[in-house]
Amino acid sequence: TYPDPDLSELTSDLPPEPVENTILTPEEAAEFFGKGTGYIAVNIRTGDDSSPVEGASVKITGNHSGKSFILGSAVTDSSGKTPTFELPAPETEPLRPPGSGDRVYSMYDISVTAKGFFNVRSVDVPVFDGITSVQNFSMIPLPLRMSESSETIINYNSEPVM
Repeated sequence: TYPDPDLSELTSDLPPEPVENTILTPEEAAEFFGKGTGYIAVNIRTGDDSSPVEGASVKITGNHSGKSFILGSAVTDSSGKTPTFELPAPETEPLRPPGSGDRVYSMYDISVTAKGFFNVRSVDVPVFDGITSVQNFSMIPLPLRMSESSETIINYNSEPVM
């Protein structure tokens, strides 16, 4: 037999897993993430895009001051869709001058789990006031004879250029 490989170097670039999941009141969420309202619609399909994934669990979290806050959760319907999530975002008015450094959006993470598939997490999804962002997930099936996995496939979103 061979010794188990040291995989600690491979995980150093991954974003930290949420340390604490706290559910916020709408007032607290507005204070941390903005007083406007943006939206996220989530669509989940199989990796080859041939069919929807029903019964997948979706969780939306936001990070503030080193803590992770749950802002929404749902389960997909027979078409692989969740209800549209309403999320706090900075108000678009008053307009901010270019280069002011103020973000005109909030960023959230979306985690998806479904029986028979690898977990997926999309990191830093931007949400703008008054706009619906659509997030499509292509779930990768677990190989045959593999038991449920706690491994997560992470998709990184680049910060919007303004």
